[in-house]
Amino acid sequence: MSAAQPMVSATYPQKLLEGVGNLWQLGVLCDVTLEAGGIHFPAHRVVLASASGYCRALFLGEAGPETVVRLQGIQPRGLENVLHFLYSGRLHLSPDNVKETAQAAEVLLVRDAIRLCCAFQGPTMAPPGKVTEALEDEQHVQELQQDALSEFLERMGMRGAQEPTVCELAMNWLGKSPVRFPEATKMLGQLYFPLLSPTELQGPVQATSAMETDFARPKALSYHMHAGAQPALQTEHVCPQATVPFLLVLGGRGPNNQLSGDVWAMMLANGTWRRMGKLATPLYNHAVAVLSGFLYILGGQSKFDPAGQHPSNEVFRFDPQHGTWLQVAGMLQRRSRFHGAVLGKAIVAVGGGTLLGKLTSTVEAYEPIQDTWKWLVPFPVPVADHAGTTHEGLLYIAGGFSSGKTLNLLNCYLPRLHRWIPNHPLTFSRCEHSLAASRNTLFCVGGRTLSPAGAWVHVAETECYSPSTDQWTVLRLISLARCQLSMVGHKDQLYVTGGGSLGTRTKEATVLVSKPAGWAWQEVGFLPQPLLDHASCIFALPLCGVPVPQERETHPGYQ
Repeated sequence: MSAAQPMVSATYPQKLLEGVGNLWQLGVLCDVTLEAGGIHFPAHRVVLASASGYCRALFLGEAGPETVVRLQGIQPRGLENVLHFLYSGRLHLSPDNVKETAQAAEVLLVRDAIRLCCAFQGPTMAPPGKVTEALEDEQHVQELQQDALSEFLERMGMRGAQEPTVCELAMNWLGKSPVRFPEATKMLGQLYFPLLSPTELQGPVQATSAMETDFARPKALSYHMHAGAQPALQTEHVCPQATVPFLLVLGGRGPNNQLSGDVWAMMLANGTWRRMGKLATPLYNHAVAVLSGFLYILGGQSKFDPAGQHPSNEVFRFDPQHGTWLQVAGMLQRRSRFHGAVLGKAIVAVGGGTLLGKLTSTVEAYEPIQDTWKWLVPFPVPVADHAGTTHEGLLYIAGGFSSGKTLNLLNCYLPRLHRWIPNHPLTFSRCEHSLAASRNTLFCVGGRTLSPAGAWVHVAETECYSPSTDQWTVLRLISLARCQLSMVGHKDQLYVTGGGSLGTRTKEATVLVSKPAGWAWQEVGFLPQPLLDHASCIFALPLCGVPVPQERETHPGYQ
């Protein structure tokens, strides 16, 4: 008899949530009532226990048959908003209701609602009231029971408290009395020890005897000892519980071809910019990649040279938890005007200009666990000024410049077969353009090409590619006459930064956003200065604030 094959419905979870939500809206089968500020909210005990850490502990503990739960310290409107979230998955936030919604989510310990409130308010939000009270009243923390303290520590992490603060509270609680040591293992599971620096791990944490029987500190120290391999050693306890997505813009050429070494971060929630720090050296025509929460800067040129005769092979990695740069193994070939991307658990560099400006077809991949680069199958032709993106585990390379002409090629790299395959070509030959994925579509924007008379002209048309049908479609409503720009996709939006105009010979500072549903560009702000030949990416930073990069470290053997 053959084994039964499980079949999964992609629509069932949403239909189940909608069904339960309809029952709640009608007040059908509700078996518990939450009360806040004298207002009663009927609900379903099983839904609350599934989504709320507070209710789960209450209902599975000593709550008994009681059907009314009175909640202190929260406003009815905030509680109602969180209940709507539990039954729909949608949290409606505004500057007027976010504070009371966050308070209700914190009391009920609804993790996803807390994350959304934190992301909406941004990294400059004030610490939650309970955290502030605990820091001012240490006795209050020491008197908490173990389950209550675990819940309290979890709330701190969700609201962006820094790990040293959370760890110090837990260590002080454990050290208050030897009878608490048997609870140490469960308590230590709440802490994210790799987020502590080696100095902090050797300090008060080491002094707590309860740690000697636990593997948390040795594992954290081992994580720090293998710095180059950290992206391959990621676990749940290595990343902060609360992060915010930013649009990063790194390096590039500014006014008068002055090279920039600045790293600028724009918060997606409100469009505000801040200077995050500096690269190891000013760069342009470089590449950027984000792997396992780490930021990598690859190659490029550190001196302005139109011929591109002296590109770099250096690679630097930024750790957002500690604000430090680390130089890792350099690429096997010097590159500028190339494409870098994350493919699986590796970083891939494709083509570009190498020494003396010669174009290359070579492709190589970096594996953090070994801190080494290895050659992959070469690209079909030597190419530079091309664009690329990854989608569904495949790497796409479009257009570029080769043998004195612009290209309309679209090639896809299949990592399992280790081969490049041709796809339907671009409608327009172009180079110095940008390619990004949004949902199930690739978008190709900007660039320039050679006219029949041999003059450079803009390619203003935007075209999109469907991998499922292998077809391009021209979207003339979102045309953009820029080259040497940068574009990244995030969820259902495209972000374009900088670039240059051939007609006016000027550099752009505007930041544009387009939602595929609207097929139109919207100006949402300006770069701190006009830029081209820069790099950009979407990068998650800790909610507690944007760390300022410190002086770079150098990996042994790569001076």
